This record gives sequence, structure tokens and C-alpha cells, in this order.
Amino acid sequence: PELLSPAVPQRHSRKGPFDHLKYLFGEAAPRMSETQAQMWLLVIVGLCGFSFGMVKYAGATFDTSTILAARFVVASACLIPWLRQVKPEMIPAGLETGAWLAAGYLSQALCMSQGTKAGTAAFMAAMTSIFTPFLERMYGVRLTAKAWGAAGLALLGSAFLSLDNGGLPTQGDLIGLLQPLLFSVYLIKSERSIRRFPTQAMELTSLQVAVAAVAALGWGLLAPLAGLPGGFDFSAGLFHGESMAQNIGGVACLLFMGVMPTAFVIGMQIVVLSKLSSSVTAVGAAMKPVFAAASGSLFLGETFGLNAAIGGLLSIGAILVRTLL
Repeated sequence: PELLSPAVPQRHSRKGPFDHLKYLFGEAAPRMSETQAQMWLLVIVGLCGFSFGMVKYAGATFDTSTILAARFVVASACLIPWLRQVKPEMIPAGLETGAWLAAGYLSQALCMSQGTKAGTAAFMAAMTSIFTPFLERMYGVRLTAKAWGAAGLALLGSAFLSLDNGGLPTQGDLIGLLQPLLFSVYLIKSERSIRRFPTQAMELTSLQVAVAAVAALGWGLLAPLAGLPGGFDFSAGLFHGESMAQNIGGVACLLFMGVMPTAFVIGMQIVVLSKLSSSVTAVGAAMKPVFAAASGSLFLGETFGLNAAIGGLLSIGAILVRTLL
């Protein structure tokens, strides 16, 4: 009879952050329920909303183009392991959706650099909740009255939140109006792409973020040469803060925005789109001004008013109508 050698105990390898994220965005994503997707949607919307206040805070240290380029370069660096795994058949979809993503963030950065307030910029981004159902209709998707009602509540709530800051529209506001259209197309295109590649959310995200990083760097370098606004401004040096502490705080904001509100949020949003429709995901954007107002209070010392309270309740109501009723 064959002699069996004694069993050698197997060592359990320690899993690092990359392994946990790979599991979350790869193997676990297809098994995610709609309820779990809705909970993650609130998390990513919260991180996005908080980033508006952080952008304004970092704006005391860096120009807007530097902030945009830095956050996407940091995010792209975090996603390099997945970028190496992108399959050839995914490249066209990644390049197209990445271009729409880059255009949306560029319009957001330009409007804020031209004087648009953080709350107003968040309101414009929240108007995605209106544009997305309309564009889905053009794609042949039939929407219920509940979907349109939730979108209307979202728009009204976002308007109250933005009016809480007061002030008249600026030139940057006109540029910012491109945000909802560009982000709506991005959501619809990304939904169709991830449903073709349901286990490759991070690979798709890495390609999108890389495209956005290249676009942000290109705009920052070439815009001044073409006489356009929004280019890199190093006339006063890289750091514009009034103190070392302010400069350090600006750098910390950039690093955090690159990792969480950019790399993690865009990746998880892609996963959510594999479970929820573009219009449902867009309604979640109505909560961005709520979190933007909170981050404005935390980082900028802004105060809440009656309009903010009404707007927050309407935005929450929009999500409840769309997801629970």
C-alpha cells in the first residue's frame, strides 16, 4: 500500500486591503441585493457631498485645476492594480464613459473656479435626478409616475438647499449647468457597460479614472495656452495658503478626495449601477446638497437656515418615494 506522508498544515495568508477590495468589487458585487445597493448609494452620495466643502477648503491652498488633476492622479494611482487587468473588449466602453466622467468634473471645476458656491454646484449636480430619467426615456426606458415624482421632489429639495446660500447666478453657474447633462449620460453609459462586465467594476473604474486624470492634466496645461479659464496657476507658487497649517490641511484634503470621494466612490457607484437603474442612482444625487451643506458647516463655518432644513427633508423624501413606495 502507498505510504501517505503526514499532512502539512497550510498557512493562512493574510489578506491585504487590495484583496478585500478585489472581493468587494469583484466576487461580492454580483451577489449584492438591491437593498444593499441602496445603502451603498447613500454612502457614496454622502462622500460626494462632503467633497464639495473639501474642494472649497483646499481651494485656499491650490487652484481649482490642480485640485481636480491631483485627486484623479491620486485615484488613478490607487487603481493601478486593476488598470493592469483591463481586458481589450472593455477598452472602448471605458474610454467613452471616462470621457463623459471627465467632462462632467471639468465643468464642475470650471464653474467653481468662476465663483459658483459649493451649495449651488451641488444643486446643479443634483439636477442629474431630472436629466437621467429624461435621457432614459429617449433610450426607450419606460418610467413610472413614481419615478418622475421622486425626481421632482429631488429637484425641489436641491433648489431649497442651494437658495439657502443666497446670491445671484454667476458666469460660472452657466458652465455648471452642463454638469447634470454630462453626468446623466455618464450614468446611463456606465450602467450599460457594467451589465456587460458584471464582475469587472474596478477594471472599468480604473480605466474611467485614468481617462479623467489625463483630461484634467491636459486641460490644466493647455487651457492657459488657448486663453481659456481653469488652467494651472503657479504664479504664486504651488501652495497658496496663508499658513503652513492651511497648506498641510489642503494636501490632506487632496489625498482624501483622491482615495475616497474619487477612487472608492466611482468604483462603488459602478457596482451600484449593476443593481439599480440609472434613474434610481441619479435620485440619490439629491442628497449631495445635504452633505455639501454639512461639509460647508464643518470645513467653512457655514450655517444652516430654514431653506436648508426644508431642502434636506424634501431630498430625503425623494429617495424614500423612489426606493420604498
